[in-house]
Parts: sequence; structure tokens; C-alpha cells
Amino acid sequence: MNRIKVVGMLYLILSICGILLYGMLLLRFTLPVLMITAFIATALCLGMLGWVGFIMLKTPQLKD
Repeated sequence: MNRIKVVGMLYLILSICGILLYGMLLLRFTLPVLMITAFIATALCLGMLGWVGFIMLKTPQLKD
């Protein structure tokens, strides 16, 4: 089998396992899991915004 297809199949299997694990954790520890998820999502969004700002700051200006 092609290496890319093997990696794709591995990603698919791991993502399904991750979804199932997240669902089981959500049923058992609802509030902490939601709080951690919200923190990670917020941190990622703000981190990406900061990264874009850093790139804009460090990019040299174009000369016309």
C-alpha cells in the first residue's frame, strides 16, 4: 500500500479513537473537560492572531 494511504488510514483511525475518547471523558467529567476544551480553543485562536500580528510586524515594507 502507498505510504500516503497508510498515513491517511492512521489519521482516520486515530481521529475516530480521539472522538470516542473525548465523548467518554465528556460523559464522565463534563465540566472539567468543557473548561479545558474552551481554554485550548481560545488559546489557539489568540495564538494564531498573535502569530499573524508578529508576521505583519516583521515583514519588511514593499517599496513602490
